[in-house]
Amino acid sequence: MPIQPNQVPTATDAAAHSSLEDLRKLLDHPKPKNSDWQETSARAVAMVAIKFLGEADELGALRQVALLGLAQSLGVKEARKRTLKLSRWASLAPPVLSRLDSTDEQDAAVAALAKVTAPWSKAYIEQSLADDALRLAVVPALLKWARSLYPSPAGFTSDFFVPQLQRVTTNSELGACIFKESQRLLKPTRAEAAAEVAALLSALMLNQCDLRYESAVEKKRFGSNVKLLCAIVSEQVVHCPHVLLQPALVLAMRQLLEATAKTPAGTQVKELALNLCIATLALLKGEVEHFGAQIATEFHGMGPAWQAAYPSWKARLTETVSSCPALAGLVDGTAHRLDAVVSDTNASVSVFARLLPAWNQYTSELQDPRRVASLDLMLHDAAKAVCVETFGTKGERVGFDPLAHLLNTDDKSLPVEVFIERAGVRLRRPDGSFLILVPAIVAVTASES
Repeated sequence: MPIQPNQVPTATDAAAHSSLEDLRKLLDHPKPKNSDWQETSARAVAMVAIKFLGEADELGALRQVALLGLAQSLGVKEARKRTLKLSRWASLAPPVLSRLDSTDEQDAAVAALAKVTAPWSKAYIEQSLADDALRLAVVPALLKWARSLYPSPAGFTSDFFVPQLQRVTTNSELGACIFKESQRLLKPTRAEAAAEVAALLSALMLNQCDLRYESAVEKKRFGSNVKLLCAIVSEQVVHCPHVLLQPALVLAMRQLLEATAKTPAGTQVKELALNLCIATLALLKGEVEHFGAQIATEFHGMGPAWQAAYPSWKARLTETVSSCPALAGLVDGTAHRLDAVVSDTNASVSVFARLLPAWNQYTSELQDPRRVASLDLMLHDAAKAVCVETFGTKGERVGFDPLAHLLNTDDKSLPVEVFIERAGVRLRRPDGSFLILVPAIVAVTASES
């Protein structure tokens, strides 16, 4: 029969409480190879497990779970035979972790709770990380739990990890503790798409660019973060080389280079930039050798971005062009050339690449576009039949992509965000990637309609 909150403690309750304290003392000095210790610990574990079945106090139940989990990890044989059902927390979250007495109890509680599939998990982890009373030593276990809730590193990074880093910008010690776990948590687990990896790395880079450390201790932590960040980028590039061709990574690299220029960490970032520059050119050269000279045409728009992100880009590119002339267009950052791209596609694709921009411009100037709605639908459906589609909506705010966007200004700067002024046209390849046929026209400020 469950114990009610107002029930007078019995001798059994007192014995159970005593067993809980006895178990805590035994676990403070574990002796898993000692038979007397095992026997005494087994009795305490059995009493605690029985007490849990009728425990009315939520904090008491959480501590019982934590101590039994700790007993298992420290080698108590009886504890390994006990499996507590945590159905009491199927819908409602348990008490906050900081109410437990010690770091090892908090760690053990996290390990047990992580096995519960519950809707409150993410919010509970976030609440725990925001709890000033929580010990920093528990942060790795909480982040590991959070990582288990996401199928890929990219989703975990954008939805949870970076938001947590942004939240703790005023607590550099906690921020450094969270960031320290990034290399372990963000290890590639499958063949992630290059765009996903680029988004992951970009988010981490931009987060560090936004931090401003004043004290010597904070600057040292920042240096450690940047060193770790460089290692993460290098590791991800080895796993997914084509991330080097993603605009998101290149633009974020440029900002990281600028943010660290006047700090001791700048040396490491410059070294990373040099390595990425060399790797990018080797990758481009390999792509040309494998797919032909036309592949270089796709990346003409990236020239200015690579040059801004990699200080040695121009010199290294000039050297590479001597053995791979197809890359010559990148030397001066040649703009996107429709004729060059379209000439490498079939006739139907070429027709739609030229027709869709003109048609969209025509319909945008009509007083009542609904009059040609049916024809508009037929035209776009016909284009989709050969995998051609438009992208971007006028007035839409998007991240700048040198491959997909063309700035309506002679300004050579690379903005972070832009506004669509005219939709672009792209070809969807069988593998799901896109070939930009006509870049979208973009502006750094929204135009007044």
